[in-house]
Amino acid sequence: SGALSSNSVSSLTSPSPSNSVSTPSPTTNLANNPSPSNSVSRGVCRVAIDAVCYGWGTGSEEQWSHKMLLRELNKARVGFDHPFPWKHAPVATGNWGCGAFGGEVQLKSMIQWCAASLSQRPVHYFTFGDKNSGGLGNVVQLFRDKTVGELVQIMLDYSEIRLAEDSGKWKELGFEELPTFFEFIHKAVNRTVEL
Repeated sequence: SGALSSNSVSSLTSPSPSNSVSTPSPTTNLANNPSPSNSVSRGVCRVAIDAVCYGWGTGSEEQWSHKMLLRELNKARVGFDHPFPWKHAPVATGNWGCGAFGGEVQLKSMIQWCAASLSQRPVHYFTFGDKNSGGLGNVVQLFRDKTVGELVQIMLDYSEIRLAEDSGKWKELGFEELPTFFEFIHKAVNRTVEL
C-alpha cells in the first residue's frame, strides 16, 4: 500500500482553487469551495468515470459492501492512472457518484484520495457546498503519515459496523448512534476505537 500523498491533497482544503501545491489547513471550511474555475481546469487530468446509481438521492447501504468498495477503488485508480495530459497531472474532481446517484460524499472523497495517491496525482477537490463534506480537511490532516492501505482498512472496518444487523456493534465502539464515516475515522485514527 502506498503512502497517502501529501501532494494528493493540494487543494482539498484550499478555500479557492489554484494550481499550486500547498499544505492543507485543518481549519479551512471546505463547504465553501466554489466550482472549478478556468484557471484550475487547465493542465489537469480529465477523465470520465461512470458511477453506480444507488438510488435517486436516497443513498444505499450497498455502497458499503466490500464488493462495491473494491469496485470503486479499482475504477477510480484505473481512471486516474494514465499518462494524460502528463503522468502526474493533478486531478480536478468532486462528489463523484453522489447527488442524484446516491453515493455518500465522505466515502467517495476518500476513495478518490486513495486512487490519486496511488497514481501519484495531486487532487483539486471541489465539494460544491455539500454539507456532508464538512470535516474533510480534518480527516486529511489525520492521514498525513498514514498509508492508502490503512485508510482502506478503516473503510472495510466501517463497512462492518455500517452493515451490521443491529446497533450493538457501533454501541460497543462507544457511539450512541451510527457514526458518520468521518466520525469513525477520527476515533479509529486516534485509537479510541478498538476494532
